[in-house]
Amino acid sequence: MKFLGWVVALPFMSLMLFVVLRMFLCGPDQSDVRVMKPMAEKISQYIIKNGIPESLKDIPDLPYKLEGCNKPQDNVEDCTFFVKDYRYSLELYEMGGGDLSIRIKNRATKTGVDIGLRRNNKESQWFFVEEKSFSSKRSGVCSPMKQ
Repeated sequence: MKFLGWVVALPFMSLMLFVVLRMFLCGPDQSDVRVMKPMAEKISQYIIKNGIPESLKDIPDLPYKLEGCNKPQDNVEDCTFFVKDYRYSLELYEMGGGDLSIRIKNRATKTGVDIGLRRNNKESQWFFVEEKSFSSKRSGVCSPMKQ
């Protein structure tokens, strides 16, 4: 009878272990989120208050020093910053329909933070829409085919 109990319980315990592993291994790296979030929030607060700057480098009192800012396209600006030997890429880009995205990503850990802003057409003011952290891990236990 005990053997039958283990036979029934073992698949459920394995499934629960798999779910817990995915939760810890596949989600955003929280230490990266703690680095990226204040930077993204500071930029979005500046844009809401003052509008889009000529360059992200023009925003005062950012938590980290931006480097290599350039505009490869009309509606996009790319920059980088470094924290403890990690390189973070920052993109500010306007999407169609009056939406703006501030995206910071660490390619090494495949973790990112995205803040969305929207323009109020009547007053041409930007306002906050959403903030989310994400992970783009797609290998091993994090493979979408294993869901």
